[in-house]
Amino acid sequence: MLTRKPLLLWSVVSLLGLSAAAVPSIYRSLCPPLVPPRTLTELTELLSQTEPGLSVVPVTPNCPESGVRVCERQLPREQLMRLLRTAEHAPRWQGVVLCQILPDHWYVPEEEVESWGDHIVQMGPLQCYGDPALLQRIHKAILNHQVEK
Repeated sequence: MLTRKPLLLWSVVSLLGLSAAAVPSIYRSLCPPLVPPRTLTELTELLSQTEPGLSVVPVTPNCPESGVRVCERQLPREQLMRLLRTAEHAPRWQGVVLCQILPDHWYVPEEEVESWGDHIVQMGPLQCYGDPALLQRIHKAILNHQVEK
C-alpha cells in the first residue's frame, strides 16, 4: 500500500504539470496575436467600414502612407498641421489622432513614449498618437476586425 500512494501522488502531480504546460499553448492557438493593418491605406479602409463618421486627412496630400490624421469632424489642414506631438500639447489633440507606420530604423526614445501616457497606442509598427477616447475607438476597430478574420 505504501508504494501505491507515492505512485498515485506522482501521477497526479505529473498530470497537473502537463495540464498547466498545455494551457498557454492552447490559449495562443485560440487567441492569435494582434496583427495591425500593414499599411495606412488598410487602416483607412478599415476605419471607413467600421467608423464611417471619421474624417481621414493624409499628412502629405495624395500620400496616405506618410501618415494620416483621423478626426471626429472636418478640420482645416492648417489647424491639423499646428498640432505638436508633445506631452505639453496633448490636450489640443481632442478629436484628432495621428497614425503612422514606423520604419524599422525609426527609434522613439522610451521616456518620450512614456511621457505621452494614454495619448499613444502602439501595435507593432503602427503608432497612433492623440485623443485617448478616439485612440480607444481606433484600437477597438482593429481588435474587432481581427476577430472577424
